[in-house]
Amino acid sequence: MKTNLSLRDYSLLLSLAAIWAFFAFVSPQYLSARNLSSLSVELAITATLALGMLLVILPGHIDLSVGSGVGLVGGIAAVLVLSAFQKNLVFFFTPSQVAAKEAPQGRSFRIGGLVTPGSIQRQADGVTVRFVVTDTAQSIPVIYRGVLPDLFREGKGVVAQGSLGVD
Repeated sequence: MKTNLSLRDYSLLLSLAAIWAFFAFVSPQYLSARNLSSLSVELAITATLALGMLLVILPGHIDLSVGSGVGLVGGIAAVLVLSAFQKNLVFFFTPSQVAAKEAPQGRSFRIGGLVTPGSIQRQADGVTVRFVVTDTAQSIPVIYRGVLPDLFREGKGVVAQGSLGVD
């Protein structure tokens, strides 16, 4: 039994090839190994869902429960992702915002500004450094424990992560 396939049968494949050709023409990096690797990682979840749907559709056993099941799983995944974001999300504040008590109490946040010249004090333990961060309007003292980055200097920009102390 011979089947004649028309252009309509290949339209989705031809559309995909046209999209790939367009992006390859517009951006030379599009077909690079690094970008193709990144695309395959990003498409893994979608491809897994599509394969599952294909296995249901091919034998002709599709019904309304498939769509509702995918919707339920998508909803649960969205709730889990948003929950993880709320626990791990760290906001950035300027010294003026911290002085105005806009920074969260008891939660980690980032403060950014310039290291005030002459404010760096290294403690005797060798790992604790005190310095002052300013945005030229307000100044906030910071206590840092750990190895300082190589680019840490007075008068230069800094972003530090931590929480407010009692003082």
